[in-house]
Amino acid sequence: MLKLGEIRKGAEIERDSHKYIWHACIKCGKERWVGLNHGKPTRLKCRSCGAKKPSLYSSSCKGTAEHPAIGDIRRGIEVAKSNSHYYIWLVCSVCGKGRWTIFSVKENKAKNPLCRYCWRRSNKHNWKGGRIKNANGYIDVFIQHDDFFYSMASKRGYAQEHRIVMAKYLKRCLLPWEIVHHKNGVKDDNKLENLQLLPSRRYHIVDLVTKSRIKILERQLKAQSEKILSLEIELTLLRAQLIDNAFSER
Repeated sequence: MLKLGEIRKGAEIERDSHKYIWHACIKCGKERWVGLNHGKPTRLKCRSCGAKKPSLYSSSCKGTAEHPAIGDIRRGIEVAKSNSHYYIWLVCSVCGKGRWTIFSVKENKAKNPLCRYCWRRSNKHNWKGGRIKNANGYIDVFIQHDDFFYSMASKRGYAQEHRIVMAKYLKRCLLPWEIVHHKNGVKDDNKLENLQLLPSRRYHIVDLVTKSRIKILERQLKAQSEKILSLEIELTLLRAQLIDNAFSER
């Protein structure tokens, strides 16, 4: 059982090489190890009680730490951050995502108005204007936060281009179970005349299976045609050889 005022080395309590004292919080009475400096504890209050102290900007906050309002400024310890910096609740100017970002008291502004993802994307050398080709061969386009079709975008802010083309033609957002089919089978050919809206995936699967079977038959037909051609060439050579043998016997 530890006693108040007991001093130990950090190595004995699985910490660093400094000395620590078993001290009780002057506000709530919670006992814990506190660093010792010149014979005095470095912190008189525990972390929880220290966080309850309002920051310089807390009085001007319109929301709470759990439900902040845009422009609220709080210390990191108040918003579950591991440091004591000031943070401001902002909405990303590109994707509209709300988050806590570091606030510079000296400059009186946020260090980064963009969220981490949008900032990384804007600084990438291979940024192609929000139009990329995914692993499945389809074209994905970036949708702005204030776009009417933003509800069709993924968490990364991208939506498949052929679905957006069909949605703009219909002047409404597509339902999740609606399928946009490529008539010619080319996944990156997103012209409106090449697209067909199907009510569900069932019809799309039937079309895919049929086209897949047709491709298999076409490959088999091509292989048979090549085999027939090679046999015809071989037959022609044999006939020529027989004719030469007949003339040589005379």
